[in-house]
Amino acid sequence: MLSNNPPIAARLTIECEALIADVDRLAERANAAPRQIRTGTDLDAVTQLVKDARALDKRVDAARVAEKEPYLTAGREVDSFFKPTLDRLSRIAVAFQRIADDHARAQAAEARRKAEEEAARARAEAQRQREIAERAAAAERARTAAKAEDRAAVADARAEEAERLAAAPSASLVGQTTTASGVTASGKAVWVHEITDYDRIPLDLLRPYLKREHVEAALRQFVKFNTNTKPLTGVKIFADVKASIR
Repeated sequence: MLSNNPPIAARLTIECEALIADVDRLAERANAAPRQIRTGTDLDAVTQLVKDARALDKRVDAARVAEKEPYLTAGREVDSFFKPTLDRLSRIAVAFQRIADDHARAQAAEARRKAEEEAARARAEAQRQREIAERAAAAERARTAAKAEDRAAVADARAEEAERLAAAPSASLVGQTTTASGVTASGKAVWVHEITDYDRIPLDLLRPYLKREHVEAALRQFVKFNTNTKPLTGVKIFADVKASIR
């Protein structure tokens, strides 16, 4: 939706002019402040800057929160309006995707079963033809024996092809189908996971996929609750000191 209101940044620049001026004055004090504390006067200037900066930070953030709240409220109202409809559509899609998935799995299982049965029949036929060939050879019926060996070889080839099909990935066993409405359905291989023993997961193998900020967050928790334990390899854990300014 289009609005005739001025850009937010332009409006805030005017409305927050006094607040920004306070920040500018604090910044001027900071530029003139000492970068190392040598005297009591230096300490007073530095600590007063910290105290004033924190107080001004709270004022600026309060202004930000107050300015943002109407937009957040409007956003929540928009989300609240659309959420039931989106949830309804999601439930429908998930439920019928599950039905389609079950059908695809059943198709793959049926195709595998038929392939396994065909392989078994072909192997049995190959064995039967070899027995015929052996009996014909024993009876000195070379022509009959040769034909039986040929039939055995054909049956072996048929069995090998059926065995390859039976061992193929499930997705390849689901044929592509175009429905009357023009929708195409086929099989797709999707790798998924299920945690069976969390404590045995080799986390080192997951290192390339862990974001640094997530590792940093875990380290902060580790340091918070394990300060007296043996340090972690690659991590220096130590007690630091900071100035307490009130």
